[in-house]
Amino acid sequence: MAKSLVDDIIMPPVGWLLGSSDFSDLFWVLDPGPKEGIEFTTLAAAQAAGAVTVNYGKFLNNLIALFLVAVVMFILIRTVNRAEEELEERFGDKPEPGEPTEKKCRLLQLTQRSGDFIPESARLLTLFH
Repeated sequence: MAKSLVDDIIMPPVGWLLGSSDFSDLFWVLDPGPKEGIEFTTLAAAQAAGAVTVNYGKFLNNLIALFLVAVVMFILIRTVNRAEEELEERFGDKPEPGEPTEKKCRLLQLTQRSGDFIPESARLLTLFH
């Protein structure tokens, strides 16, 4: 789906603005192979002739697809986290008076509630929260 979005929707206008209709045909010829002196107009023609190429246009297409997937995932995760926080705020259990409102690990919640002594190993764990 991301590949189709990039190839069919995003890249045609970007290619039109930059003067190239498709980034996948952008390449450098390192070694033309057996056919010296031939100018290759497409990547498929260069590869069919046995030329060694650097396909930076395909790389750009894949980079844009990766960026778009990352942005969509960021927005999706952020939306889910906001919805979860709002649901917790509306329907979650209200903390008892004197109990901290921020999230703590279960061990710390139990030891603070019961007033027990917190062992040194558990105290070290609380440094990472």
